[in-house]
Formats: sequence, structure tokens, C-alpha cells
Amino acid sequence: MCGTDRQQDNGLRIFPGPIENSSTIAALWLPTASLAGESGVIKTEILWSTLDCTGALTLVAPPKGVTTVLGEFTVSIVDTVKVGEQCVVIGWPLGSDSRKHLAGTAIYAPHSRLVVLSRAVWLAGGIRKHLELEQGAIASIRTKTSKAAPPK
Repeated sequence: MCGTDRQQDNGLRIFPGPIENSSTIAALWLPTASLAGESGVIKTEILWSTLDCTGALTLVAPPKGVTTVLGEFTVSIVDTVKVGEQCVVIGWPLGSDSRKHLAGTAIYAPHSRLVVLSRAVWLAGGIRKHLELEQGAIASIRTKTSKAAPPK
């Protein structure tokens, strides 16, 4: 859905850039008919995808070979977007804690009308790294537990 190699009517075609003197990114977005249901309203899953991609781009790029995955995503849809409505998609970092990075995103329709607001938790290191850390922690607990077991 994301990326600059998408052609017209193939994907979201959202290309955010930084807003001067801030950590916020933004892009204009003109949703096409390929993203809408029969009523001409942009599908809910498309709104989620729009925020997902934009939120990921607020993060500092991880080192080469390290992936980042979406860990948690909370979305509040308060209105709809119709085909051809010029929107603004924005994203901003909310902070970081070790491997955990938080981002906020929103979509505004014409006249500054809030359509969707979200908060995402991104995990640097990807699923594999997360599982390795989890398995290491479990092994460590088992080792400590076996050493602390009362004698029979």
C-alpha cells in the first residue's frame, strides 16, 4: 500500500515530508475511486492503512538489517472521506523507550475536519528479535527457578 513506486490507482500514493522546524510530517492525499466502497466513501481499512504507513515514516530509520514492526495500533474514526476530497495526512513522533517507538497520526478532510486519529507502538528489531529476547528471558527464568527449587 505504501511506497513511492506505486502508480496512479495502485496503492495509497501518500508521500509525506517534514514540516519545517518540527518533527511532524505531512502530505496531501487525494483518495481515488479504487479505494472506495460502492457509496463512494473511502473504506475503513484504507483509512487504517493510511495512518499505518504515515506513522512508520515518523520513526528514525533503523540500522541496516534491523526491521521495525507494528506492535499496537489504536484508531478512532470520527468521520468519513469521499472520493476526490483533498485530505491532509499528518504524523508525529510521541516518544521512544528502548526498542519501543510511539507515533501519532491523523487525517484531516477539507475545512480542517478531523476524520481519523491514531496512536501506534512500533517495535524496532522486528518479530524475530522480539521472540529471541522473549525466549532468552524465559530460559533465564527457568534457570533461576530450577536453582531456587527447594530440595526434595
